[in-house]
Amino acid sequence: MKLLAEFALYPQDAPDWCWAAVVQMLQHHYLPRRQSQAEIIRHCRGSLNSGSVDPGEFGCATHHRARRMCLCANPCLEGLVWQVTGRNRALSWAMLCAELDAGRPVVIIWESHSVVCIGYDPVGRVLVTYNPLPVGRGRTEALPYLDYVNLFNSESWYGIQPAPRPQ
Repeated sequence: MKLLAEFALYPQDAPDWCWAAVVQMLQHHYLPRRQSQAEIIRHCRGSLNSGSVDPGEFGCATHHRARRMCLCANPCLEGLVWQVTGRNRALSWAMLCAELDAGRPVVIIWESHSVVCIGYDPVGRVLVTYNPLPVGRGRTEALPYLDYVNLFNSESWYGIQPAPRPQ
């Protein structure tokens, strides 16, 4: 089994805050700022009335589907870029493994729920995901690759990395 080294896992602090927990994990992994989930929600939504998040809206005020690249205008993830598979398109097994081997988590969003892929078992072709539910606890789960491929109304965010610095 291969797991991301030094990737901090945060359970969600309240119902419907899975996306805020994922943003918190990405901030911790890539960015110097550290915000609580309440701060993330206030920053992104203007209040603590978070509600669930549509995959196209996840952590980003402006989602550029035509380019399939998100240059996040949202202050919660400012400084990161990533690519998006598009709805109901899965990454290949090789691509998932390459992302994780490069130290980059993959965000999987389906039916308005967000988890982070943090590893894989190459023998069983099983992904290791961190689900920020249950509230206050979270849990690591096995997700067989074929189940990932067949997730309904899903998309994956990959190639997550700091944005290139302007020349």
